[in-house]
Amino acid sequence: MLYIFCQCGHRSARPDESAGRSLPCDGCGRIVTTLLADQCKADGSLDSRIAFSAKLTILQGPGRIGEQILITGPGAIDIGKTHDKRLVLTGAGVSRTHAQLLCEANLWRIEDLNSHNGTKVNGAKVQTRILKDGDKLGIGEYEIVFNTM
Repeated sequence: MLYIFCQCGHRSARPDESAGRSLPCDGCGRIVTTLLADQCKADGSLDSRIAFSAKLTILQGPGRIGEQILITGPGAIDIGKTHDKRLVLTGAGVSRTHAQLLCEANLWRIEDLNSHNGTKVNGAKVQTRILKDGDKLGIGEYEIVFNTM
């Protein structure tokens, strides 16, 4: 069972099969998505001890304002325009393979993957950066706030 905490304060219990899906919050209707970085057992089922360690909230971007994305590590979450990425952002200025979120030693880091338009943290272009609570990511026309949980 996954437990999803929305920014409205509502807590929803979802079956493990909900991982990776976008679902409405039972409390406010906002879309909440769960993304996992290498948290599956060999048989494909989820480790029941998963605790999401960070949340991304889309502040600006085509059709997804207010969407929350719960993430956990360890491992990498690929970000890009193509549907083989764990986090798909289809807006203008997003490269097919744009960036990667990595969780290492309980710290989240964003790394630009030589994208055409670059990746920004708090308005500054970066190649790689350890993320802090409240950092604003700029990926194409998306503005996304990173928060630890």
